[in-house]
Amino acid sequence: MALRPNTRHVELSICDTGTGIPDDQLEKIFERFHRVAGSQGRTYEGTGIGLSLVQELVRLHGGSISVDSAYGKGSTFRVAIPVGKGHLPHPHIGDARSKTSMVLGVTPYVEEAARWFSSEEGSDSEVLSAEVPIGSDSWHSPRTARSRVLLADDNADMREYVSRVLRERFEVEAVPDGQAALDAVLARPPELVLTDVMMPRLDGFGLLHAVREHPATKTIPVILLSARAGKETRVEGLEQGADDYLIKPFSARELLARVETHVKMARMRRQAMAWRHESEVRFRNCADTVPAMLWVTESDGSCSFLSRVWYEFTGQTEAEALGSGWLKAIHPDDREHSGRIFLDANRTHEPFALDYRLRRADGEYRWCIDTGRPRFDSLGTFLGYVGSVMDITERKLAEEEFYRLNDELEVRVRERAQELQASQERLRALATELNRTEQRERKRVAAELHDHLQQTLVLGKLKVRQGKRVAVGIPAVAKILEEADAVFSDALQYTRTLVVKLSPRCCAIMDLWPA
Repeated sequence: MALRPNTRHVELSICDTGTGIPDDQLEKIFERFHRVAGSQGRTYEGTGIGLSLVQELVRLHGGSISVDSAYGKGSTFRVAIPVGKGHLPHPHIGDARSKTSMVLGVTPYVEEAARWFSSEEGSDSEVLSAEVPIGSDSWHSPRTARSRVLLADDNADMREYVSRVLRERFEVEAVPDGQAALDAVLARPPELVLTDVMMPRLDGFGLLHAVREHPATKTIPVILLSARAGKETRVEGLEQGADDYLIKPFSARELLARVETHVKMARMRRQAMAWRHESEVRFRNCADTVPAMLWVTESDGSCSFLSRVWYEFTGQTEAEALGSGWLKAIHPDDREHSGRIFLDANRTHEPFALDYRLRRADGEYRWCIDTGRPRFDSLGTFLGYVGSVMDITERKLAEEEFYRLNDELEVRVRERAQELQASQERLRALATELNRTEQRERKRVAAELHDHLQQTLVLGKLKVRQGKRVAVGIPAVAKILEEADAVFSDALQYTRTLVVKLSPRCCAIMDLWPA
């Protein structure tokens, strides 16, 4: 390393005896994210932004940077910066620093140099034990329960820096690549995973997908670290399922704030999930003690819960019944109608009730009533249905018996009414016949009175009149005949009246009495 000032600029030369840079890579060495394939350095693999950042900083100062390299022998980098500040635009000239520095100072670089000289005993441990102040914020508050963070980065310097920043608040486990991180996650799930994107064996996206695919780790928050800036890159990371995307370089304050936020959010999610699980357990326990068969469906109509009574009644398993498998336990003649009613209700979000025959575990079909009501969240979003199924076979049989007896009663009433109507018609016919008989008898009596008695009385009256002519001069006989004539007259008048009463029409026809 050499520093050579002159009147116009200061030149910094840095030479090494490393692996050197191939000739075909010299023009690309200052491009962002470019890394020489197969190169070996003091860390496993660089980020590809160091030289690009140096070039940008040098240009901001109005300087230049160049490199000479012999592959296999080493490289020489030269940085030339003009002296003073007159060549700089006024807006680029800043005042003295007013904020506390977020960097870790010289200690990390001393530690790194100490690792190069591992032969000097004690130097590494002494430097690593040095305290590193991180600004003036109260980041050193003691914590009784330290959250565990898993850090994956193939760059040893970055691992050391991030680990040192996070250890102020968290328990940190650092690994050099994605595969080692995945093994650590599966062995002992952390509260948060902080991973670089570009790593050997398994990169950050591969680690993210593996964590999300495993049921035990899919809810662990994952923050991606990458030197690739830009909105599209950040969106890509979030679309892949990351909880956050942190662009290098970043400040210690930002790193701590984001990690702390996601750890707190993860704890809140776990607590909410625990409460939800506890609530579901209580609901299931209550549902399993209810005699009715309880069920819950989701917004798409699929069944997500059936109480224990359903499985005991139908003999189905969860795998057979959940989803839409419960329909298979319904009688084939009722299945299509029941499914249509359920789907219509699920589309309109209205309560429903229907009867169908449900197959019992012994194969017998039992009548059941199924009622459901829609579920909504606090915002009014439709969540599905909750309902119950009850065995109503006895009630159904009682209803059928009631309807049978009612039909039978109606038949008997109709038959009795018909019998009464027939009796009335017979009585009416009998009355008519009696009336006719009476009329005939009246006519007969009237005819006899007219034909016999009345004529006899008339004849008797004539005889009395003849006797009266003979008995002239005999007062006693005349008086008797006069009295007999009066008797015959009264009897004849009574007979005529009786004939009229018995058959006036007949008398009128026969001129026995005026019409």
